[in-house]
Amino acid sequence: MATYHSTKSTLLMIMAKYIPYTIYSLMLLALIREYIISSEPNSKLLWSIIILSVMFVALVWFIERILKTVYSIEGSILTVDAGLSAREIDIFSIQSLSLSSYIGYGYRTGLGTEGYKMMYESGRMIYISPEESDSFIKELISVNEKIIIQ
Repeated sequence: MATYHSTKSTLLMIMAKYIPYTIYSLMLLALIREYIISSEPNSKLLWSIIILSVMFVALVWFIERILKTVYSIEGSILTVDAGLSAREIDIFSIQSLSLSSYIGYGYRTGLGTEGYKMMYESGRMIYISPEESDSFIKELISVNEKIIIQ
C-alpha cells in the first residue's frame, strides 16, 4: 500500500490553525490572570476557565484531525482520508487529472493550493494535493492507463 500526505499552504495553515490557537490561548490566559489576581475565589470565573480549556482541547483535536489528509493506494482503490471523513475511489473510475489551484466546487481535501482536479465516476470531482505528486500520478496510471493527464 502506497501512502501520500497532502500539501499544506502556509497561509491557509495560519488561518485554520495558528489564529484560532492564538485567540483561544489569549482568552484563556486573560481568564486565568483575572482569577489569580481576584481577591476572593470566583466560581463562575473558574467554570469559565474549565469550559474554555475543554473547548480549546476539542478545538486542537478537531483542527489537527481535519488538517491531516492522507491518500492511500491499495490495489485498485484510492482512499482519501480527510480527517473526519474517508472516501474510497475505484481507480478504474478515474477519468482525468488536471493541474489546478482550487476548483471552487467538488470535494476538497487538505489545505494544499497547488494540486489536481480529479474527475471520476460519472462527472464527480475531488481536489487532491499530494506532496509527491509525480509518484502519486505514476502509481495511479500503473493501475489505470486510461487516466487523461491535462
